[in-house]
Amino acid sequence: MEPGSQETTSYNVAFCYLPFVIEGAAGTDEAYAQALEALSASADWKQVQEKASYLFRYICEKYDPAFPDCQCHHYVLRGNAAVRLGIGKIAPWRRALPDAPEGGADPSCDFSITEVSCYSFSTSVNILVLKLRFATDSPLEISTQLSALKNVRSCRMSPANASQKGELAADALAEGAGLTMLELAGRLLASTGFAQKPRFFFYANEGRECMNVLMHVEAPADTDVQTTLFYLGNCYSQTFDYEAEHSLPTKMYWASPTTAWAYSAEALACLTVPDRATSQKAREFVTSGFRFNFLNSYQFLYLMLLHQKYEYYRLLMRIGAGERRDREQLEQFRRELEVFRANFVFSRVSETQQYQYLYDVVSRELKLSDMDRDVGKPIEALRTLRQEEERALRQAEEDAERESDRRISDALNVFTLLAGISALFDGLELVNDYIPLHMPAGIADWVSICLAAVLIGLMVRTAGQLRKR
Repeated sequence: MEPGSQETTSYNVAFCYLPFVIEGAAGTDEAYAQALEALSASADWKQVQEKASYLFRYICEKYDPAFPDCQCHHYVLRGNAAVRLGIGKIAPWRRALPDAPEGGADPSCDFSITEVSCYSFSTSVNILVLKLRFATDSPLEISTQLSALKNVRSCRMSPANASQKGELAADALAEGAGLTMLELAGRLLASTGFAQKPRFFFYANEGRECMNVLMHVEAPADTDVQTTLFYLGNCYSQTFDYEAEHSLPTKMYWASPTTAWAYSAEALACLTVPDRATSQKAREFVTSGFRFNFLNSYQFLYLMLLHQKYEYYRLLMRIGAGERRDREQLEQFRRELEVFRANFVFSRVSETQQYQYLYDVVSRELKLSDMDRDVGKPIEALRTLRQEEERALRQAEEDAERESDRRISDALNVFTLLAGISALFDGLELVNDYIPLHMPAGIADWVSICLAAVLIGLMVRTAGQLRKR
């Protein structure tokens, strides 16, 4: 039995991603260490290991705590904590509708928060992930509910039953209008001893936060796949007008006769139609093996891509716009970008075509390569500007040094000039005193004239050099 006391005939699951950072740390390493310490010390969380078997080992080891080079740790909210809080399969919630009649929204739209995970990355980005199951069989109704829930600050949720137990239920009922997704996320993390309050959607303007959603919905054979994927892949409400000829083409592809994907910047959706299977064995795979792969390998793949997006946003926020940075800060930004690229950015993630193709198309849709350039260009521009400033500073120092040398040289020339004048008078005096006693008359006058001419020529030359300066 699913929430709302209605038995469903189809399978559905959705993952909601809420990124956050812990501010106040001296750097990414300290922030990462603080997050791990807080989650590990909390009795409400336990560490688990990934089960993504279709991706390369060198990627999976980055997320495996058994390896010393692990760059991401995955924690899951324990069952007793979920019961205490009032979430889980037997504790359904529903979207609060102010204009709904007594009892709230349609019970078939109820959903359960069946699992809560928290991923802490060495980049200092953390991602809280809520796994949801809906009571409705309608893919369009699921898309409608998620379209509202993704607006994490405005959409409110309340317990489906007024008698529902749990701390979150009590908080929601006490509030009257229910809890927003951000408020619920904050309460889920309240048991962890983070040094600072988590800041969700650190890159978004307040009121414009919007979470990414991954969903898997099974549908009957007569489903209008193109229309359904339009709503699921864009995470639109069914009130959104759709006509194929008047809408942007849905970004989708068929992976097999039973499985189709649709994707946008905000959502990734998988629609499976088991009744279209060409054999009983294929049908059994869709309703068993594929579900397992979706919950593990595909969810892990999407998490990798979202982390890249959030980290690029974080780096852009750190770099800022038009701010002056010193060399140490620029080198720190460059180092963070290079370490991030080495640990988390891959062009090849799997030998299995379906996984590699999905990784490629979603990566292009999220504009990850463009975002990498957006981050790299400011760092290089800032480094170039800093280098130009340093060259200008060195040039100024060299000019000052040359000016100092010139002044010293001028002083020496002036000293030489003055010394020459003194030598002229001393020489003339010596000639007049000495030569008349030892040489014929008239020689002293010629010697004096020659000596004066030499000294005057030397002084004129020195004076000319001073004028040129």
